[in-house]
Amino acid sequence: ELDAAEASNKVAKAASATNAVPAVTNAPAGGTNTVAKAAPPPTPAESIAKRYKQLLIIIQDMDEEALLQRYLSAVAMAYDPHSDYMSPMRKEDFDIDMNLMLCGIGAQLRAEDGMAKIMDVIPGGPADRDKRATHLVKGDKIIGVGQDDGEIEDILHLPLDKAVRKIRGKKGSKVVLNVIPASDPSGATTKLVDLIRDEVKLEEQAATGHVARVTLADGKFRAIGVVRLPTFYGTMDKRPNQPGFRSATLDVAKQIAAFNSENVAGLILDLRNNGGG
Repeated sequence: ELDAAEASNKVAKAASATNAVPAVTNAPAGGTNTVAKAAPPPTPAESIAKRYKQLLIIIQDMDEEALLQRYLSAVAMAYDPHSDYMSPMRKEDFDIDMNLMLCGIGAQLRAEDGMAKIMDVIPGGPADRDKRATHLVKGDKIIGVGQDDGEIEDILHLPLDKAVRKIRGKKGSKVVLNVIPASDPSGATTKLVDLIRDEVKLEEQAATGHVARVTLADGKFRAIGVVRLPTFYGTMDKRPNQPGFRSATLDVAKQIAAFNSENVAGLILDLRNNGGG
């Protein structure tokens, strides 16, 4: 089954290399409109085969940096299980996580069927500020990326981390995306969306706090301070007294200090979905 999946994947890659987009045809006036039956949902076996096919593509498309990353990480962990090697690509992702900021279009992506699917548009980012009719929305799938006024490069079946790096770029530079709109998931139509990259703040990962007022069994009220910390973060290249410095420690301390005027009776530190640091 894997061999068959690999063969079908090669055919799909060859077909996608032509960048051909099926034409949209309209029924003649007075003609009969026919509605195609919805395709049946995939069986569990088909879903698993699709996942394995995507994994096979990722393994086969590994470049020298990815191989070196795995090898040196294995060497480091052989001496210390808490140590890891960080390639330039991994270092870039680490800096984004620690600074809660990146430079790009402001969209959260996930790999799906060999495409980069938009799972959410980050508030305040270039994609969110775009009010044109062709603006990016949740469910759109990116299949091509162009830099400035250059040719659009096909990214079908490209590993997500590599596709993301083509979409990211320097502040003020232009990126052009070839997108299958969520409104037409068949891929019969596409749209071109050009955006100017800008800094995007990942504020949804920052510490937040609020006061919850609860009623106990005896009917008495209690004020409980709740601090939510989705991830640990801290600017690595700046000191606390420098502009732009961010720290999970300082942000949590500010939230707790704000509870002093609320006369809270207790404190909850919400670390759900926090992977550690």
